[in-house]
Amino acid sequence: MTGLSLDDWAVRSVEPVVARDGTLLLSLREQKYFTLNGSAAAIWAKLEKPIQLARIRDELVAEFQVPPEEAGKAVLDFIAGLAAQNIVRVDTSSISCTESGVQP
Repeated sequence: MTGLSLDDWAVRSVEPVVARDGTLLLSLREQKYFTLNGSAAAIWAKLEKPIQLARIRDELVAEFQVPPEEAGKAVLDFIAGLAAQNIVRVDTSSISCTESGVQP
């Protein structure tokens, strides 16, 4: 996904995705699985409801005591990867994210 910004909003897709222990994701549609490290698992947990990517960055900065630039890059890279696999929806507004069927 190109053009992803910390101003964008993201939410888990409605596709059946299994999260085991918060460290393993299974995309049934894409027939792939992903293992998550600590920061990725923290990001995944925050995607249960629509959330602005900048807020995720800010929470990671506080939680992991990393520089904002590093946390921002990690958020954008991880979300872009999930969006490419149809595991999350990304939009420029929270209203569009809630139209996916997931309520904030």
